[in-house]
Order: sequence, then structure tokens, then C-alpha cells
Amino acid sequence: MLNNKTKDLQLKDHYAVALPIGTVLHNGACEYTIEEFLGAGGFSITYRASAKIMVNNVPVETPVNFAIKELLMKGGERENGSTTVRYPITLRQQAKEAMADFVVEANRINKLNGRSEHIVSVKEVFLENNTAYYVMQYLKGGDVADYVLKRGRLLEDQAIAIIRPVAEAVEVIHQEKLLHLDIKPANIFFKEPPTGQSQCPVLADFGIAMHFDSKGTPASTNFPRGFTPGYAPIEQYGTIDHFSPQIDVYALGATLYTLLVGEDPKDAYAITEEDILGKLPENISGRTRQAILNAMKKDPMQRTPDARAFLDSLEEEYVLPVGTVLKSPQIEYRITALKEELHDYLVYEAVINKSGEDVEDDNKTDAAPSSFSSVTQTKKRKQDIKASEPVFLVYEYFIRRYCKRNDDGTVINSLDPRNTMARAPHPEFLEKVSKRIGQINENGIPMAEKFEGNGTSYIVGMVVQEHGLFKQMVASFKSIVSIFSKKSKRH
Repeated sequence: MLNNKTKDLQLKDHYAVALPIGTVLHNGACEYTIEEFLGAGGFSITYRASAKIMVNNVPVETPVNFAIKELLMKGGERENGSTTVRYPITLRQQAKEAMADFVVEANRINKLNGRSEHIVSVKEVFLENNTAYYVMQYLKGGDVADYVLKRGRLLEDQAIAIIRPVAEAVEVIHQEKLLHLDIKPANIFFKEPPTGQSQCPVLADFGIAMHFDSKGTPASTNFPRGFTPGYAPIEQYGTIDHFSPQIDVYALGATLYTLLVGEDPKDAYAITEEDILGKLPENISGRTRQAILNAMKKDPMQRTPDARAFLDSLEEEYVLPVGTVLKSPQIEYRITALKEELHDYLVYEAVINKSGEDVEDDNKTDAAPSSFSSVTQTKKRKQDIKASEPVFLVYEYFIRRYCKRNDDGTVINSLDPRNTMARAPHPEFLEKVSKRIGQINENGIPMAEKFEGNGTSYIVGMVVQEHGLFKQMVASFKSIVSIFSKKSKRH
């Protein structure tokens, strides 16, 4: 199960004690009174504090609470009867550098204020007690780890409703060349206690965040770093020497896993795809299952590359998967790639679908070749056959704003059913491709056709590269799409 956090102050010898309740911190016209201990990390302590604001030397009591993070590195101590932090001589330079980084990081987070309501807001940062503090909004709705601990694993739509805005926040953070490096349920808070559909998750605790310059080089290296097992990918166990959004993407996938499973994932070194699939509930969609698997790939080069791609992987699938077979009255086409997305169309590349024994298996060879030469000739013959296969452009009528795809690939169009102009062949279209519709190439394959299927319509044309016809075909198809787009917009 999720690790049950405790708010009791249990400090080891290498941790300094927290500020006593009632301690007052001063920063210009504002005083903060420590009201509650909220938690401690490897180099910081977080408190809830009330504020007193001075206006023309007149105190103004405010009911507003803030969260205050205090920098306190391992090895730091407080002087007896004092709030001042002291470090041994061997740590003083490191503490000085860490304090500078702490202030810089707080200021960077402060600049994100207003960019997303799902990123904790930082009010200010100041120095006192020979250390640094930054003041954040106090999120009183509790954290997601406690939420899951109390309720158990969440339904898929509930989990997605939490992780999606957090991933959007991470996308904003990454735009500033900032890595959070500690995304997990315990660092996601609700602004207010969630009730029904009313919830606003906020990503907080940038305590080990790293900033990078425009070249992707770390802007600070002296700040103490750490990680949370289960939510940190393998590469985070070593030195982070370049900007890598995939690190935070792994944590997003691990967090979504936890919301759906109700327990922390295994350490990155130990977890396997079988572990993930074995724990995920059977009733979640294949889309969400695959999004988690891709986000938690061990190899960062195979992992979902960034937060936007992670968000896209959670969206309702609207593109026909590679391998889908489309059947026209004359032929079967197998989708090999998505080539382009247009306003009214999805454009795929496709080849003729071969059935059963007609499909060549690249992993097989002809029976008992007698020599290396015969093996080579066999491979070359297969390559020649593959190279001679015609390639088609398939235009599928699909407007994302109005169309929805079912799991079986069929399309539901929410446009007025009387609006058939976009789907019906236009006279200009017929004029442009009439010479190819009905024609077949030397192998008896249709050069172009149009047909209905899956609740929508398709236009298919063979890509012909001889004598400059390829460019003509592409230009012709783009003209067709332009015509359809103009007609559909009028309706």
C-alpha cells in the first residue's frame, strides 16, 4: 500500500529540529507565525503559517494561511535556544551554495505564477536565521497520496481527471527548462477538499527541481538532490547532466499507475511490464494501459518523450492504428503510417493487404538454401518484391471537433446529418481524378477509388513516382481536400 506519511517530527541525528510552534519569521511588512509542522525532506522543512501584514505600521490581521519551506540541509543544527541555523565548517560552503540555489529556484517558480492554476504559487522568498525561506499558497485540500490511502484505488476517469491537469502543469514547467524531479501523489495537493467532481490538483514541492540553460546544461549543480523510489527512472539514480523531460514523464506514468492500483510501483530497476500489467485493473482502457507502459519504459529513448506526448497518449484514440485493414468493394488496404492531419481529413499511407500465405515473413528464408549466394538472392528477391508493392494515400473524412471513433474503428459524426456535401464526391473532384478512377496498373490494381466505410468516406489514390506523376497525384489530392474543406466550412 501507499506509504502512510506521518506528521510527527521524527528526526534522526543528522536532521535539525523544526522551528517551535509560535515562532515568528519577519520579511519587510509581513510577519509569519509558525502554526503547524507539515513535513520534512532531506534538506527542508515545511510549515503552515499565518500572516500579519503591516500597512503604514498598522498590523492587519489576515485569516490567510501560507505554506513556508525552510532550507535545512543534512548536518545543520540550531543553536541552543535559538532559531538560527549553523553548519560545521566542512559544510558551510556547500550550505552557502545551496542557499543561493534555493533562492534562485524559488524565484523561478514565482515567475510561473499565473501560468497554470495547477502549479503551486510562490509569494516570496527571503533570508533569515542564517537560512532561506520561501512562502507558498497553502493547499488545504490534502494531498493525493492521503486521498488514495483513504479511498483505495480510483476509477479510470477519476485518475485521469487528476493526472491530466498535473501533466499540463508539467508541460508549462518544462517550457521554462525546469525539471520537477519529484512528481508523486504525496506532492500533488488539492486546493480545497475534493467533493464529487469538484477538485483542483496542484503540483507542489519543487524542493529538488533543477533548472537548465538554453543548451540543456544544468544551471545549478551544488543543490542537494534526491529521488523517490518507484517514481524515479533509472537515470535519476545517477547524475543528471542534461535537460531530460522523460524523467518527469516516468513519474507521471508511475503516479497514474498508483492512482489506478492503490499502491506504489516497484523501484525502476525491479519493475517490469509484466508487473505493471499484472497490477492494473482489467477494466481500464487499452489507451490508458499503453500510456502508462510507454511512460514507464526503462530506456528513456523508448519512453514517451515529453508531457505533451503523454497527454496525447491519454486522449481518446482518433487515428486508425497501423495495421488496420480498410475494405473497399475492389481491394483491401492495410494502413502503414499516419502521414498528415488536415482540417477535414486524416491522411494515411497504405499498401495492399495480403492474406495468409501471400504475406511474406521477413524472418523466414526459403527452404534449405544451398549456399550463401542463394540466401542473398532470396533476400534480394524479397526486397525487390517489397519495393515493387504500390503505396497508396488514403484520405479519411474525419473532423476532430465533430467526429468520434469507436473502439471498432467506426466513426460517429455529430454534424447535421443533412450536411452530406463534405462526404459526397464533388464534381470538381470527379473532374480531377476521373481519368484514374477505373484505371488499373499493369498488375491489375486500381489506380484510384472512393468508397464508404466505417461510418465515413475514403478517397484512395496510388502513389505514382514515374514521369513526375507522384507530384501531380499529391497536388491533385490536396486540391480535393481543399475543395471538401471549403464546402464543409460553408455548412
